[in-house]
Amino acid sequence: MALLAEHGGVKWAEIQRLVDQASVDNPAKGTQVYVASLAALPAAVAEATAAEAAKVLEAVAAEKARREMVASLVTAAREAKAAGNWQGCLDKAVEGLMQETENADLLVLKREAEGNLRPKLTVTAEVGGREVAAMASDGAQTMTTPVTFVLNEGLRYDFTVTALSNQPSPSLTSSRYTASFSVRADWRGTLLRTVALEEVKPQPGDAQTVDLGGGVRMELAWCPPGTFTMGSLTDETDRDSDETQHRVTLTKGFWLGKYEVTQGQWEAVMGSNPSYFKKAGKTAPVVKVSWNDCQEFVRRLNARVPGGGFRLPTEAEWEYACRAKTTTSFHYGNDLDATMVNYNGFHYRNGRHGQYRQTTVSVGSFRPNEFNLYDMHGNVGEWCSDWYGAYPMGSVTDPAGPGSGSRRVHRGGSWFSFGSNCRSADRDGDDPCLSSGTLGLRLARVAP
Repeated sequence: MALLAEHGGVKWAEIQRLVDQASVDNPAKGTQVYVASLAALPAAVAEATAAEAAKVLEAVAAEKARREMVASLVTAAREAKAAGNWQGCLDKAVEGLMQETENADLLVLKREAEGNLRPKLTVTAEVGGREVAAMASDGAQTMTTPVTFVLNEGLRYDFTVTALSNQPSPSLTSSRYTASFSVRADWRGTLLRTVALEEVKPQPGDAQTVDLGGGVRMELAWCPPGTFTMGSLTDETDRDSDETQHRVTLTKGFWLGKYEVTQGQWEAVMGSNPSYFKKAGKTAPVVKVSWNDCQEFVRRLNARVPGGGFRLPTEAEWEYACRAKTTTSFHYGNDLDATMVNYNGFHYRNGRHGQYRQTTVSVGSFRPNEFNLYDMHGNVGEWCSDWYGAYPMGSVTDPAGPGSGSRRVHRGGSWFSFGSNCRSADRDGDDPCLSSGTLGLRLARVAP
C-alpha cells in the first residue's frame, strides 16, 4: 500500500474510484466492485513500480549532475587561484559549497581566498626617489620595509614610517627621515603604498648610534648651529689670560660624541688598548693616546663606517657644545664638587671638597648638559683639532684655529685636574706626539 500511496498512477486512481462507488446496501454491486478491483490491482502495482524506478533514476541522474557541477566548480576555483584571481576563486568556492556544504576542497579554497582577499597593505619607503629601508609602524607592530600589514576590513589605521638612521645608503644624507599617513581598509587583496620620506631636522641632544662591529657602538648627540660668547669674563675665578671673550658663530650643526671615546671603542677600531687605567674597564675613556694617534683612529673609523665624516672637534665647537647655551663657569653653574665631575676633588668656589678618585671612571657617570653630552668637565682631557694660539680680537665665524703651531689644543680637564682646569673656558695644549694618562678624545661627525 505504501508503494501505491506514493507512486500509484492512473490505474490505482481507477481502483479507488470503483471502491468509492461500492454500496454496503447492494451486496451484489459490492461483489462486482471487489472482483474488478482485484483484477485491476496487478496493473496498478506494475504502474507504481515503474514510476518508483523512474524517480530513482531521476534522482541518480540529478546527483550525478550535482557532483559533476561541484567537481567543475572545484576545478574552476583552483584555476582562479593559480591565476591569482582570488575573488574568482572565492566566488566559485562559495557557489560549490551551496551544492555541497562540507566539501573539504572547497572549504580550503574558500579559506585561502578569504585570507588573500583580506585587506593587506605593502609599505615601501623612498628618499629622493630611491628606495630605502625604514621602520614602518601601525601603532601595534613595527617592522622593516618592505613589509606587508594584514588589516581588518573597514577599520582606520595610522602609519608612521621612519628611515633607519645609520644604514649604509647613498640616498640618505641626514640621520632621520619620516612620514605619516592614514588609510581605511576598504579594499580587498593587497595594496602597495610607497611612502616618500621627508627629512627631519635633528633637535639639540638627539642621538645617533654608530655600529663599530663586534657589539660595540658609539653614540653621538646633535649640536645645532648657533652663536655664543667664547672665553671667560675677566672676573671669573681662576681664569687665564688666554680666555679673551669674543663672539663665535657656527653656521653648521654637528654631531659630537655623547661620551668620550672608550677603551672598548678604541680597541674595536685599532685592535689594541693603550690605556693606563685598564682596570677601570672597557666603558672608561681611553687614555695615553696622542693627537697623532687620534688622527689614525679617525682615519680607520671613517674607512670602517659608511658615510664616515668623523673628526676631532674644533676648539670653538668643543666649547660651544660644552656650554650648551650656558654662560657660567661650568654647564652645571659656577660651583663644582666631586659629585658632579671626576677631578681631584678640591672645591671650586662654593663647591664642597670631595673624593679624589685618582683614576678614570666609566663614561656617563655624571649628569649630562642640555645637549645630552656627558663628562665635558673632567675624567679625561679631550684633544681638539686646532693648533693652540691666541684668540681673535673680534667676532668670527666657523673658526678653525691658527694655521700652524707647535701644540694642539685639549679641553675639559681630567681626573687629575683642579676644578679651575675643568671650566668651560679653560684652555690647554700639548705636543701632538704626547700621550698621557690624562688625555683622551671625543669625536665630532660632520653633518651634511
